[in-house]
Amino acid sequence: ELLRLENKRFQDELEQLRAALKNDDEERIAKLAESIARNSPEEKLRVLPDFQQADAIRRALRHRQAEEKIPILMDEASNLREAGDWRGAALALEIVRELIESHDIELNSKSLNDRLEGLTEYVRKERAITERKRGFERVLSSFTTFADEADTRLLGGAGLPFSEVSGLDESFVRRWRELESFQMPVPDATLQRLSQSGQNIRARLDQMQSGRRMRSVLSMAVLIAFLLVIATVSWHGWRARALADELVSYRARQLCEPAEKLAATLRKEEAQMLRWPFLQTKLEEIEAWTRQSRALTAQSDQALTQLESE
Repeated sequence: ELLRLENKRFQDELEQLRAALKNDDEERIAKLAESIARNSPEEKLRVLPDFQQADAIRRALRHRQAEEKIPILMDEASNLREAGDWRGAALALEIVRELIESHDIELNSKSLNDRLEGLTEYVRKERAITERKRGFERVLSSFTTFADEADTRLLGGAGLPFSEVSGLDESFVRRWRELESFQMPVPDATLQRLSQSGQNIRARLDQMQSGRRMRSVLSMAVLIAFLLVIATVSWHGWRARALADELVSYRARQLCEPAEKLAATLRKEEAQMLRWPFLQTKLEEIEAWTRQSRALTAQSDQALTQLESE
């Protein structure tokens, strides 16, 4: 009974397909061809001229539709980029690539190719930044847990062996260096918490090295200096990120003059902040944008003047 029903459905759809072919209704032809292809074996369809004709029409139609949809998706990805939504832009680009691959499309337009490459590079960078941030947060969380456990063990009394305290100290330094490698700002409260934990570990180690007190004192000074350097670097990194975000906000709001003033201030008075690569890159992008904006404004003013003189 099921086989009979399936065969009846196939015959009905085939008749509808033949009627659609006579009316030259491409969308109707494409949908019927897709439905028949889903529900019928391929070897059965190979011997049906009507289906083969319909499938060719379907492929041509879907190819044209994909070519029309790609620029729209590229515009959507560009808008999402301007809005700072790199994940949405990445999703739009995935659809674009799927359309290109599934319909064997070649982008003959240089502008479209350039936009696709630019958006792809943007998504790649933002994904890398996000993954790096996740790694940083994971390391910071693990470090904080370690600090809590270390303090609990230190508070347990003076029965800890030297090897265990020494191991805590080595683990603390290793974790701190791993955290430092991200060169990302740490919240002040967390930074103080970790610094205090490190000092507690080192203080206990110093007590257990009473025979080499001078060396222990020097080591503590080095650790404190190290923490101060990291705190300074973190603060500078945070400020550099804030300046970069401010530049981006000016561009997003099309505020050319404030962007130029901030760029000039960075060049003249805050040159040391440009040691951060991401700020240097963002500054160069904003300067290029302001120059382009000024040029466009000048062209517009010139055109307006010519029109008024006429």
